[in-house]
Amino acid sequence: MRPKSLMLLIVALGCGLVAAVGINQMMAARDVTAAPTGETVPVFLAKEPINLGDTVKPDMVKLEEFPTDKLPPGAVTSLEDLKGRRARQKILPGMPIVDAWLLGKGESGDDVTTLVPKGYRIAPVRVDAVSGVAGLIKPGDRVDVLVHVRENPSMGINKTSTQTFLQNVKVFAVDDIFRRDSDGQTSVAAKTISLVVTPGQAELVTLATEMGTVRLVMRNSDDELVADTSGATPRQLFGLSDDTPPMEPNIEKEPSSGLMNLIESQRTQADPPAPPKDHWKMLVFDGAAPRQVEFEDGVPLDMVAPTGGIPAGSVPAPDTQPADSSSDSPPADGGEPAPGP
Repeated sequence: MRPKSLMLLIVALGCGLVAAVGINQMMAARDVTAAPTGETVPVFLAKEPINLGDTVKPDMVKLEEFPTDKLPPGAVTSLEDLKGRRARQKILPGMPIVDAWLLGKGESGDDVTTLVPKGYRIAPVRVDAVSGVAGLIKPGDRVDVLVHVRENPSMGINKTSTQTFLQNVKVFAVDDIFRRDSDGQTSVAAKTISLVVTPGQAELVTLATEMGTVRLVMRNSDDELVADTSGATPRQLFGLSDDTPPMEPNIEKEPSSGLMNLIESQRTQADPPAPPKDHWKMLVFDGAAPRQVEFEDGVPLDMVAPTGGIPAGSVPAPDTQPADSSSDSPPADGGEPAPGP
């Protein structure tokens, strides 16, 4: 055999040996991966949702092997440890049941303080058919909290607005109901809804209820997105920005009626014309000559002679005599007759 051919054969054998070793190692690694990496332990898992306050029943759970390296602390491994115990919080299907999520044996859950999560507070909010979402809110639901305030500069409120100040808040109780029935709870015309909040949030809820009107809006229990909102004002409601200068109100003046109409007409009217004067005439007999006297509002005017009569003043008055006349008749007072010239 030629040396060159021998060399090629040796190289081929070496490559085949290396490939065989590599394949053998890969198959061994696959077998190791398929084999269990650790020990398992039987643990009770939730078969269905277990709500707050529900009594854990055997048909709600199932026993399955669970890797010990992924086992949460306090996982329940004995059915005896579940008998007569109630859920302290909601447990989702497939989750291992942990002892800390259950009330102690013999505890009925009537002591509400045991259901309050550590580090949280329960803040009540007064509601009606509108603010309480028509009785649809139930314990365990998630809501956003809004407040509507009116302009009041004396309290630091410069404009009327509505603002969302809390989001994704858990409902603890509706009136005095803090357990949610597993078959579905009927709607309740609630007067108070209690929320699970932090101490700081409890202060905000209390302040909002004193300063304005609080509204609760429902949200999906699986929706944890926090929306970025800036509140709403009356100007935005009508499509105006807060930077737009205010417009003068275009209000047509309605005609007044009744007493206001009379007052308005007297205010805008010019001075009324003077009433016509009262004219009348009277025929006065002064001796033998009648005279016609004209009066205006009771005041006599120039005398006017009546038609066909004697001119006024042409007949002397009965008690007057000509100055140059003489008479032998005795004087009216019975004295001596006046001597002649």
